[in-house]
Amino acid sequence: MLAREVHWMGEGGIEAALSRNRCDVLISQTLCVTLQIFAAKAGSLVISVPVGV
Repeated sequence: MLAREVHWMGEGGIEAALSRNRCDVLISQTLCVTLQIFAAKAGSLVISVPVGV
């Protein structure tokens, strides 16, 4: 289990997605708890910006 988390925090996670796509930010829906958990474990910054309808 720990090996999977390490993979998703590094080469298979947010940093890899940013590098692979040459992006600076990753945008997702506000209530995407899974992304927030992996970002927190990897030490990545998460900013929530409300968007009105």
